[in-house]
Amino acid sequence: MLQPLPQHVVQLLLQAANDRSKADCIAEWFEQPDKAYRAFFQVKR
Repeated sequence: MLQPLPQHVVQLLLQAANDRSKADCIAEWFEQPDKAYRAFFQVKR
């Protein structure tokens, strides 16, 4: 977690700045850390 953010996570955070549903999804990372883990480490195909 001390490395730079993966590019797909950076893009997700930028999109969340303008999209309430994405921002809510990211906020859920604090309640359900497994969602954050999947967002950071699962490769989208």
